[in-house]
Amino acid sequence: MTPGEPAHRAMRIIVCIKQVPKAQELQVDPVTQTLKRVGVPSEINPPDANALEIALQMKDRHGAEVIVLSMGPTSFDESLERAMAMGADRRRITSMVVWQGMRLALIGVVIGVGVSFWLSKLVASLLYGVKQWDPLVFVSVPLILSAVALVAVWLPAMRASKLNPMEALRTE
Repeated sequence: MTPGEPAHRAMRIIVCIKQVPKAQELQVDPVTQTLKRVGVPSEINPPDANALEIALQMKDRHGAEVIVLSMGPTSFDESLERAMAMGADRRRITSMVVWQGMRLALIGVVIGVGVSFWLSKLVASLLYGVKQWDPLVFVSVPLILSAVALVAVWLPAMRASKLNPMEALRTE
């Protein structure tokens, strides 16, 4: 411990949740003999909801920070909203959603810059007067694409984090 550091750090509790179809609403497709997922209402997996509830009780007792993690399609926003309505920390859900989206975008930008640099050699050899390396293009295009990707993931994350808790609880 360093001087000036608090004697205890706030506890962070990470709860992994998954959205599953409601068991009461499950139907089997007679042709494929598989579960129908389209049009079936979903909920937070009941054991995950129990874990979230225990984490929130610990938050109330000990001043902990509850971080909800999940992987899933955008339809999972409903379960994230429910977790926030129950008391999960908004900042962590927003940053998680933004990080997941930006990670993929940045991987794409890095691969794209590498491929475009490699292809620029080919284009320069085929076309007269075309330079292999144009710093304006190789710097500005990745920055613009990264900015657009940030806006594209930030807006849904903010929408998911702005919720009226009473509306989310009424839909359950």
